[in-house]
Amino acid sequence: MRVCLVSFSGFPDQGATYFYEMSYSLQRLGVAVDAIAVQRPGEAMCAVEGGVHVTRVPMALTMNWASPARWARKLLFFVRVAAAVRRRRYDIVHVYSTLGVFVLPLLAGRRPKWVHELQTGAVSSRSSIARWLQNRTRGLQGRAFDANLTVTKLLGERVFGHRASSVDTVPAGVNLAHFRPGLSREMREEFGVPADAVVFVHAGVLEAERGTDVVVRAFARALGEDGRLWLLMPGKGRQLEDLRRLAQRLDVAPRVWLPGYVAYSTLPRVFAAADAGLSYLPAVSYYDGQPPMKVMEYLAAALPVIVSDVSSHRVFVRHEENGLLAGPGEVGYAEAMRRFAAEPELRRRLGASARSSVSHLSYDRIATDRLLPVYHRLLEQHG
Repeated sequence: MRVCLVSFSGFPDQGATYFYEMSYSLQRLGVAVDAIAVQRPGEAMCAVEGGVHVTRVPMALTMNWASPARWARKLLFFVRVAAAVRRRRYDIVHVYSTLGVFVLPLLAGRRPKWVHELQTGAVSSRSSIARWLQNRTRGLQGRAFDANLTVTKLLGERVFGHRASSVDTVPAGVNLAHFRPGLSREMREEFGVPADAVVFVHAGVLEAERGTDVVVRAFARALGEDGRLWLLMPGKGRQLEDLRRLAQRLDVAPRVWLPGYVAYSTLPRVFAAADAGLSYLPAVSYYDGQPPMKVMEYLAAALPVIVSDVSSHRVFVRHEENGLLAGPGEVGYAEAMRRFAAEPELRRRLGASARSSVSHLSYDRIATDRLLPVYHRLLEQHG
């Protein structure tokens, strides 16, 4: 079987680790895998990396989703992907969803079987009408594909409506070898963190719609009660500069690391410097059915987690067992951070249960149990 995985993102990329990791899992399982992605500065345009044939299309990526330049680049990306698919004989072309991706099967032809996967619905707009239109568009463009996949059944129902029964569920995975306990904590020394400090890490996309500023505000409030606290916030996004200014205004900038994009390969070192992982989502319905991947990565690294008490977090987090579910807003979140810092036995107990709570969700297992059966079904229908 020869498979091409396609994503309008980097390879790897903090926002699309599933694309990167699934490529390698399929390769380990004996599938011939090509991956087509966007090229970052310094990356090879064409290379064989870990057995995966990677082609990168050189172009700048912007976090401004509505930018005309982004749409022009996206169209150019689709054209180049279609040309590559036409040149090569693939059995399956597996595309990670982005608006407009329906043009790919039209441009490249129906010779391979086409798979369309959604890891998220519309979350980057404050407008409920805009989110509804984006979800309807994602659902409609799925008609151009031979199979549609969603990370949860609930997301499938939201995007595909009455057609959700024909959508396959392929859950999120985690690389248990990449994110693991026992790594060096040398980054604490690099940051000048004292031995008795309690360090939190928040990794991921920094967007106002996600309420990322609540984490900084809560940290400032908790730091006012416990001077041992530090916060590491690696991640890209439109809110980055606003968060840097907020940290300055709240007089916590010396304790908050906001570096912007950090390579996926570096994240385990960052996690090893921390005592707990943070994830905050506002209590809004459009995040339901979209469990954050970073929570799984924290847990795999044996980090207990502090998360807002919403349904997407409750998929992985069991209160008082592997993490804490914090009350709404910055006050409840700050209280959970303060309590975690104040109770060493709580930190030990939550950390002891963290990794085992996601040990069944390796990418290799998900590829074997959920993804390859979809591929085989499509090829049998084709035959």
